[in-house]
Amino acid sequence: MKANIKETEDNILNYLYKNKESSPQSLTKIRVALNLSDNKEHIRTLKTCLEELTKKGFVKKQADRGNYKIDTKGIENIELK
Repeated sequence: MKANIKETEDNILNYLYKNKESSPQSLTKIRVALNLSDNKEHIRTLKTCLEELTKKGFVKKQADRGNYKIDTKGIENIELK
């Protein structure tokens, strides 16, 4: 499970990095881009990963709409890899 979460976090960061110039991405857009189904397990994993990335400062969540955008720290993390 931990490997799955790490892989999902990396995939989320890569997706948000590729879309850093566009508007913040919704939970549904991220889920579809990562080819995750809408079953409860995938949604729970996705939300857990987004919460962890937010806590680490890699991703920002919009207060009003709940959409996500990569933060400066997340961009630096991707570019260092």
